[in-house]
Amino acid sequence: MRIDHRYTYLSTVTLPSIEELEEEELSTADMPVAKEDFLHFGREWAKISAELSSEEIFALIEVRKQEIFAQKEAMRPIVEMDSSLFQAEVNALLDAGSLKSTKLGGGGVYFLCDAAGSPEFVIKPADEAILCLNNPKHRASPFNDELHRLREFLPLYQSPSTEAAVFSLATECGIDRCSPETHLMILSSSLFYDISERFENYKGPASKEKLCSVQRFIPDSIDLTQAMHEWFEAGLEEAQPFPIDQEDYEEVLLLLWLIFDGDGHSSNFRIYFKGIDENGEAFYGIKKIDNGLSLPEENCYLLNYLGYLPNARKAPSQHLLERIMNIDECRCLEIMNRYRLAYAKEAFLERVEVLKEVAQRPFITLEEINLRFELLCLPNGKEYALSPKSIEEITAELNKTTPSPTEAAQNFLLLRA
Repeated sequence: MRIDHRYTYLSTVTLPSIEELEEEELSTADMPVAKEDFLHFGREWAKISAELSSEEIFALIEVRKQEIFAQKEAMRPIVEMDSSLFQAEVNALLDAGSLKSTKLGGGGVYFLCDAAGSPEFVIKPADEAILCLNNPKHRASPFNDELHRLREFLPLYQSPSTEAAVFSLATECGIDRCSPETHLMILSSSLFYDISERFENYKGPASKEKLCSVQRFIPDSIDLTQAMHEWFEAGLEEAQPFPIDQEDYEEVLLLLWLIFDGDGHSSNFRIYFKGIDENGEAFYGIKKIDNGLSLPEENCYLLNYLGYLPNARKAPSQHLLERIMNIDECRCLEIMNRYRLAYAKEAFLERVEVLKEVAQRPFITLEEINLRFELLCLPNGKEYALSPKSIEEITAELNKTTPSPTEAAQNFLLLRA
C-alpha cells in the first residue's frame, strides 16, 4: 500500500477541545437520579438501598472516609520518593495552567492544561474511580469488599497505585515507551468531588486533598478505533497488518501480558504518526493508556484487543524474546511491594513463568501466545496454557466460555464492515 495523504493525517491532526470531546461522550454524570437518592449514588442506588438503611449508609461512608485518609497517608512516603522532576513539572503547571474536569470515562478524570488550554496531564483521584465513595458520575458506592467490586480479583481504590506500578514495571522491563509516564501524587483542588458536599447537616470539611495517578497526555494522537476507521476508508485490506511499528506493537503486547490488563479495548490504545519507512509508507506508534484495571489477584480476566489484529500473526522478534527472557521477577515484585500491590504477586509470577516458556517454542506466533494467556482465565489455566494443544484446539477451548474471548475478533470484523 503506497503512501496516501489520508495516512499522514496524524502528523497534522487538529486535536478536538475538551468541550468537543465531551459532547461526543454520553456521561453518567448527566443521567437523572432517583428522588430519594440524595447522595447521587446513581446506578448503584437500587442495590445500596436494598441492602442498607440510611443509618448504615452513613456509617459505611464514615468508614470509607477513614480508609481513604489512611491510604493517602500510607502512600505519602512513596509519593515523596517518586520522580521529583515530574512532580515539579506538574506543580508548576498547577500554578501557571488550569485544571479541568471532564465527562470522559466512568471515574473522576481531570485534565491539567497549560496556559493555552492544551492538556498536558491526566489526573485520576483514587476515591473517584467507579464504585468508590467519591465517584462524581453517579457510579459511587459506600462498599469496599469482595462482593461489590467492579471486576473480580481487583480491589477497589487501587487504580492510581496500579497505574503508577504499571509504568514502573514497564520501565524495569525496558518497554517504558509503550505507555505514558505515570506517577502517584497527592494533589488538592476545589474541583475534586467529595460526597460530603451533599450532606445537608455535615459538620466536617470535605476532603479536597487526594491520592491521584498523574499520566502524561499524549499529544497529536487518536484512539485505535478511530485510526482503524481511517485506515479502512483509505483502502487497507482486512487481512493486511495495520501500519503500526511492529516493535512498538510487540512491546505493548508484552506490557499487557505482564499486567494482565482487563481494559485493553480499542479505545485505550493511542495511535500517533511516527514516520515514513524506506518504501515511502507511513507508519505509526502505539501506546497503552488507562492501566488501572490491571495486576489482578488472580489471572481471571484478560482483554487484549491487539491480540486479534493481523499484526499478531507474526512470530515474536528476537528483540521481544530478549525482553521476555530478561524480565527480573525479583525487581518486579519489589515494585509491587512498593505500591502496596502484594496481592498481585502470585498471579504475576504465574504469567511470567508461562510467558518465558511458551515464547521460546518453535513456530509460535504472537497470536498464539495471547491465546495461551487467555487460557489462564480457565480452571487449570496454567496447565492449559503450557499444554501442547494446537492453536485450533486452544480456540475451540476458549469458545466454550461465555462470553467467548473471540468476540473481540468478531467486533473487529464488524468495525471493518
